Amino acid sequence: MRARPQYSGRLVVRMLSVLFLRLFAMNLGRGFRNSPDKACSDAVLQMVWGLAFVYCAVISLIPMLVPEIRSNKALLELFFFIAVMLFIYPFMSWLKRKFGHYERTPEVADRYRGSRERLKTSVTLGLIFVAPTVVVFVSLRALRL
Repeated sequence: MRARPQYSGRLVVRMLSVLFLRLFAMNLGRGFRNSPDKACSDAVLQMVWGLAFVYCAVISLIPMLVPEIRSNKALLELFFFIAVMLFIYPFMSWLKRKFGHYERTPEVADRYRGSRERLKTSVTLGLIFVAPTVVVFVSLRALRL
């Protein structure tokens, strides 16, 4: 019996790598906090905030599917608090371990530093923040919160 290839995990890591390098390049090109170490740590933080929006959008759908959580406001607040805390610190730590070494080799982000690439990065960031916000808004409206 053959083992199933793990393409999806590699694909997600590759997508996160490209997103990180785009943010890193954008941060290196700005007029402030543009040293490699600060640009790298800011890129990690930007990824956490952006992907936290996506995570919260997904988490906001769960109470719509689980009536026990939806019907109890205290349990709903506790659910969201625990879900967010379980995401932020472990994910930030993983990102720092995965991408922190780039602060020593900022030239790897050079291919994302052109004006066209910066525009793509800005559009991607916009989508990362806007789309999940719409999902959360619709979920909260459905929950009547």
